Amino acid sequence: ADVFDLRLDLAKATYLQAEELAERKRLRLATDEQVAEAQRILRTVESIFDDISNQSANRVRQLERREQNAPQAEAQHVQDQLAEARRIRSMARYYSGWCKYYQAMLGGPDKLSQQALVDFGSILNAPADRPPTIDRVPQGLLRYEHVARAAVGVALCYSLRGNDAEAIKWIDLVERAVDDAFGNRLLA
Repeated sequence: ADVFDLRLDLAKATYLQAEELAERKRLRLATDEQVAEAQRILRTVESIFDDISNQSANRVRQLERREQNAPQAEAQHVQDQLAEARRIRSMARYYSGWCKYYQAMLGGPDKLSQQALVDFGSILNAPADRPPTIDRVPQGLLRYEHVARAAVGVALCYSLRGNDAEAIKWIDLVERAVDDAFGNRLLA
């Protein structure tokens, strides 16, 4: 788990550089060279995030089998390891989704935005290898920042794909969750 965490942190640090360049492109402040650099970085770290996600998914499956047969004395340790493996898998899919979104935004193939939807779907309770649907998103999960940001990522992907109505539904979902979580405190 420590190795996965370290690889995830290193890839995130590199990803953030590309994200900044991509956002500069959105604001029309990036040069063509900066855009090309962002695309190169995103392709590189996307493969790292995908690799971490796949390895973590394998680890989750192993630990789930082990959990079923674990003696009582070992059960809590296995559950802790399982929770950590799921967290790493989730974060890797999250960042992989953002890599794919930004590549599509910067002019990459349209299929990347569809793949980003599938990555975000894994965080938003979608069936395996499917894009998320609003009706399957547990509202309580949207209080976690990376889950809410994944929902925003879904909206941005739909917007890139020209489906503005679906994009607005996802933004409304996040807005309602924020209002539910913080509305009463903000009004007091």
